Amino acid sequence: MLSFKSKEFWFVLGLILVVGLLANFIRYSEVKPQQRPHLEILPYFLSGWSGQELYFTESSLQVLGADTTMLRVYKNSDGQEASLFIAYFNSQKYGSQIHSPKHCLPGGGWNIVTKEKQGFSFGPGENLKLNRMLISDGKESQLMYYCFLTRSGILTNEFMLKADLVLNSILRRPTDAAIIRVIFPLSKTFSDHQTDQEAKEFLALFWPEIKRALPFHT
Repeated sequence: MLSFKSKEFWFVLGLILVVGLLANFIRYSEVKPQQRPHLEILPYFLSGWSGQELYFTESSLQVLGADTTMLRVYKNSDGQEASLFIAYFNSQKYGSQIHSPKHCLPGGGWNIVTKEKQGFSFGPGENLKLNRMLISDGKESQLMYYCFLTRSGILTNEFMLKADLVLNSILRRPTDAAIIRVIFPLSKTFSDHQTDQEAKEFLALFWPEIKRALPFHT
């Protein structure tokens, strides 16, 4: 047991105070983003893909806790569908933190069959790494690609997202973040390999538009 007269006691006490002050600072200090997202500028029609807007119920929006959302289903001339979902959070504090798909899927009846990281290269200097999950509800299967986007760039796991929140708070930067998710249904017509190719083409077209619609480039 440490004595209050010992150096170790005062060191531990000082460390606890510093950690407490830092945690309090991170929790309550906030720098608001200067610009808001403009998801409405994302094109409905792009190189053979045509999109239709879908809307969340009020109860779903409350569960999401996002400040801005967008959900569209795109189709191309081959009949392939791509469901594009973006949720933007002005701040990740005060309970407005992003829900990871891998935690939400089981509640909706979907099981994760496989999960891996997949890289996409769209040309010189344009590389993208996303989470790739094969999911199934026992009747249908889908390929899901998703990532988190913050002031630090693309993140692919929740631990990195938490660390990024702490870092941006310490550096007095906005803690806004977004989740980008694209889902492709699988069928006898569209195999895993074919869908991966469709995903690459879709993301090559839409990723620059997504980045332009979000405020992280400032």
